[in-house]
Amino acid sequence: MRIFLKTFFRIGFLVFIVFICSGCIKNTNANTFIVANGITPPVLNPAHINTRSDERICRALFEGLVLPDAITGDAIPALAQSWQFDSTCRSITFSLRYAEWSDGKKITAQNVVDSYFYLMENCTNEENKSLLAEIIYGARAYMNKTIPKEEVGLKAIDDHTLRIDFSVPRADAVQLMASNAFVVLPTHVILENPTSWAEPSNIVTNGAFKVANLASDGTLTLIANNKYWNKDSVSLARIIFLNKEASEKTFKDFNNGKISWIPDIPFEKIESIKDNVFFIASPTTAIHYYYLNVNHKVLCNPKVRQALNLAINKIELVNEVLKGNGEPSASLILARSGWKEVQSPEFDVEKAKKLLAECDVKSKDFDETILAYNEENEIYKKTAEFVAMQLKENLNISVNIQSDKWNDFVAKRRANGFDIARGGWHSSLNEPTNFLLQLVSTDAENAGRYNNQFFDAFLRSANRSSNNAERYALLRQAEFLAVVEDVAVIPLYFEKTYQLINTKVWSGWYTNPADVHIFSTIKLNDVDVYK
Repeated sequence: MRIFLKTFFRIGFLVFIVFICSGCIKNTNANTFIVANGITPPVLNPAHINTRSDERICRALFEGLVLPDAITGDAIPALAQSWQFDSTCRSITFSLRYAEWSDGKKITAQNVVDSYFYLMENCTNEENKSLLAEIIYGARAYMNKTIPKEEVGLKAIDDHTLRIDFSVPRADAVQLMASNAFVVLPTHVILENPTSWAEPSNIVTNGAFKVANLASDGTLTLIANNKYWNKDSVSLARIIFLNKEASEKTFKDFNNGKISWIPDIPFEKIESIKDNVFFIASPTTAIHYYYLNVNHKVLCNPKVRQALNLAINKIELVNEVLKGNGEPSASLILARSGWKEVQSPEFDVEKAKKLLAECDVKSKDFDETILAYNEENEIYKKTAEFVAMQLKENLNISVNIQSDKWNDFVAKRRANGFDIARGGWHSSLNEPTNFLLQLVSTDAENAGRYNNQFFDAFLRSANRSSNNAERYALLRQAEFLAVVEDVAVIPLYFEKTYQLINTKVWSGWYTNPADVHIFSTIKLNDVDVYK
């Protein structure tokens, strides 16, 4: 009997241990966040990221001095624990926290300097190169090989102190530096393996995760980085980026719990999932608009530009032409934390006619007026046709639609060789300046040649203020002047993004205007994920 009882208890104990261990394995597997990250091969070198899929991987592996807040998108401390502008906002000094690379080596201010030089020399992303050139004094000249490193505005004062100089006052610098353009790279590894440092077997990271494996089918597996400075805040054990795009198959896998998140779902694929409780559609910062040439014989008058804006029904454009794939806009900048849109879409034909009458402008004054767009996208064509029809039906104004291939279109637009022309702008940063600089009189992207000294002054004053509330107030006045009063451009609509994520299972994932998501904040909820 004693032998039987001993055997019984031993077996029972072993069964209990197996049960507990199997539970542990389940929990570890469950704490894996799986992303359908598109079908382009994963890119691990931040200097070569050119897609949203690449950006997601980069944000998991690398951090810069600051990173975007998961909820608001505002810049928050990362490798830098604090910073201080000088009195003119032409220079900033960062104080770095103690942090390590995933190989245990210390991260220093010199690492940051060397990283920025590496990115200046190797970056293939034009937007990121432009950001580096705009922020760092001498960066553009250095990239053009006209000045040496010593003349660039980067200086490691000691291991934990870094100074960056600007060409002009840049109070928006910290916000802009939340971009992947300013990630800090393992330059000690790059020095040893300049051509192979970003291979899975060599790569060293400073972000919340590090590379575990890159499979032959393009599946990238990351695991939590136990050297990450803020490791105690990280809940996920691993992230798996599947080399899969949105499809009926991935939608089914999502419903069966095999995929955690499907971002970047094309509008034409949402019909079968739009009623899913976990389907999320939200406007983004990407804005579509028309430039107006202020040198045109009648478009030079702000009242005429106001009339054209009032005669276009943006709500009908979105509902009928875009079939709901957008958000009607009357502003350049989408509402977000600390920022309200300067006006709501207004459609008022009678008011538009009255404005034209006040200016004594007749329909014939618009003869030979050209509305230009680039022909690569069918939506651009349909939008141009809709706008031309609205102007004809509502104001009896006839415009000639003209399409060109992208390079020819851009060349003409930059040369001011148009009357009305399609435009668009997108930013993954929560910074209004990004959308307003193109209207500064001296900016190379100011296609319509808008020129208002008060608008320029608002921008200059904003860039001299390190107080965000004061800066935003100035920028808001600038947008009101340029978009509402002067109608330098006609805003049409914001793009939308579509995705599937089970917010019952996962928390710490938030919608935000820039559609930027931080993996270190994502947590597995206390639910039975196997139900």
